[in-house]
Amino acid sequence: MDIVRSCIQRMLKMVNSLIGLSGLLMILYGCWMFTTLQPHVPCSDVAPSFWFIYTTIGVGFSVHLIACTGHIAAETCNTCYLYSYVFFIYIFHLLETYLLANVFLNINWEEDLPKDTTGNIDKIKDFIEDNYEICKWIGLLAVTVPAVCASLALILKALEPGYLEGRQDYALDVAPLLENYVAQPSHVIDIDPASGSKQA
Repeated sequence: MDIVRSCIQRMLKMVNSLIGLSGLLMILYGCWMFTTLQPHVPCSDVAPSFWFIYTTIGVGFSVHLIACTGHIAAETCNTCYLYSYVFFIYIFHLLETYLLANVFLNINWEEDLPKDTTGNIDKIKDFIEDNYEICKWIGLLAVTVPAVCASLALILKALEPGYLEGRQDYALDVAPLLENYVAQPSHVIDIDPASGSKQA
């Protein structure tokens, strides 16, 4: 059992590292966009013009934080960390699925976003259109990886020694009671030997 649990821990760390890497790349990409475009934009227009950059950095930081939580959960097998990690992954997975479905299924998805004066959204849109098949598989991978991480975290929780021992102890305590249990009649009939009459 320890070997299986160790393998699940390593698998969770490996798959979770993909989430951490994607978050780190988003942070680096956002910082690169900011340093590239900031000199060409007036100071008064930086905040409204760079909303896309700030969003990219914020999402990347959140994703990287989730990955750190997952690494700690895989290393310690702590119940609180595992459940917190699964909860964060679930919320992230819902948002990610909604955004990907909106991009790939909604033709006018740009209208739902604020105006981007930096032109980064147009570049991303052109890149998706030019490499649609690759982006489709990347999107599928982005949806699959969090689901695999959540599944591995729940399996790791189920393989926790205390959890299994508690279930086994419960089964051992209940089994003898079930084996020795004899159903009792709802009422007892007593026969009087002298009179031969039956009394309930």
